[in-house]
Amino acid sequence: MNYNGVILSGLPGSGKSTVIKFLSEYFSWQVYSIGEEWRSIWKSRHPNEEISFEEFFRNTSDKENVEINKRARKIFEKGNVIGDSRFSSLYCRDLPLLSVFITADLGTRANYRNT
Repeated sequence: MNYNGVILSGLPGSGKSTVIKFLSEYFSWQVYSIGEEWRSIWKSRHPNEEISFEEFFRNTSDKENVEINKRARKIFEKGNVIGDSRFSSLYCRDLPLLSVFITADLGTRANYRNT
């Protein structure tokens, strides 16, 4: 199968951003981050960070998550995109995208979070 995009998912600190940066430079493809989209929404709703991003995200509705993933799908439909997402691969499974799960052991992820 010929792929016209890549969706990366994985645990925090597993290396998604590093791989996305490398692949986007190698292929000269657009980068889309559903995590960055959520952070942008959080910052617009809580500019003083009165609640943490984690708390904000835990309280997002199913409807909001569906809408974000629909927007992600529209971006992935265009092709030539590399992105990170937790669930977009479910919404995009009929598209010619390579879906990759990245993992790293707990020690590596913990070390990353402390840098």
